[in-house]
Amino acid sequence: MWRIDVTMFLKSKIKKILLISFFFMLFIEVCSASDSLNGKALLCSSPSYFGVIFKNGKTINYQIIGYEIKISRPYFYHLKGASKIEMRHVTGRYELLNRETLKWGNSHCSLSSREEIKKILGAIIKKAKSKNKF
Repeated sequence: MWRIDVTMFLKSKIKKILLISFFFMLFIEVCSASDSLNGKALLCSSPSYFGVIFKNGKTINYQIIGYEIKISRPYFYHLKGASKIEMRHVTGRYELLNRETLKWGNSHCSLSSREEIKKILGAIIKKAKSKNKF
């Protein structure tokens, strides 16, 4: 009788472990599938230029403040159907990005990279420094 109890106990523990493992693997698969934007970037204008990097399920904004490129803290974004992404705009509001037209609120965006964003924003700062008298 004691042997049957141990066997039943072990079977129930194994079932729990397998069930937990299954849901954990399912969760990891869903998270990695939903992060297909990871590593992508957008260069946007409205009327000033700024960049957005997608990294680990969040966005990071790059924008010019004075003569410096300021990098925001990461903010979560949310997929809305297959053609829209809700994310935090440099204005501080959450806006919908249309994935087909790359229009984001009042901004127009184009595909880019982090290196290109830094290069373009740096060139804008350099040009402003040479033109500004004060």
